[in-house]
Amino acid sequence: SFSIYKIGDCTDESLVRYKPSAEFSNLKYDLNSLYTASDIESVIYDCKILIDTKEIKALDTQSGDNQGNVVFENLGTGLYLVVQETYNEDFAVESLIIQMPMRVDSRLEYNIEAIPKYIKVTDKTNNIFDKKPTVYVTTSDNQQILPYVITLGISIVVFLLLFIFIKSDKVENRNNQK
Repeated sequence: SFSIYKIGDCTDESLVRYKPSAEFSNLKYDLNSLYTASDIESVIYDCKILIDTKEIKALDTQSGDNQGNVVFENLGTGLYLVVQETYNEDFAVESLIIQMPMRVDSRLEYNIEAIPKYIKVTDKTNNIFDKKPTVYVTTSDNQQILPYVITLGISIVVFLLLFIFIKSDKVENRNNQK
């Protein structure tokens, strides 16, 4: 079975803009800036934590039909999280975020069909639904921080070498003066 949660309210339907819904107001993400898989994984992970800790109830829970299709009807505009609640022992579906409406080319689409990613469950002891997202540390302008860390490391090494050189030069000058 699959459950759906409304994680974001639509603030501007024509621009397809969202803010966290009341139950998910603790989310520390700009829901309008989910550009990478890592961004989406992080939001999904934090939403699941909020669902568990605040005991947030799903808007709806549905089981799949004979073809595995799940239909959630009469959803208003918003950002929704779909979570698989039960799965068979061989395959599971990754949670996904669906936006309503969705911009397709220059029009807004309200009849959304999403095909989730299936995962083969190989390690029965590992709960794939608790998978922590890959998080990269970035600067405020969304640049990777690694080049800055490397530059800082090189600067420290150069500073230490310069310090050692100056210190040894002073010792040598003292020895020459005696």
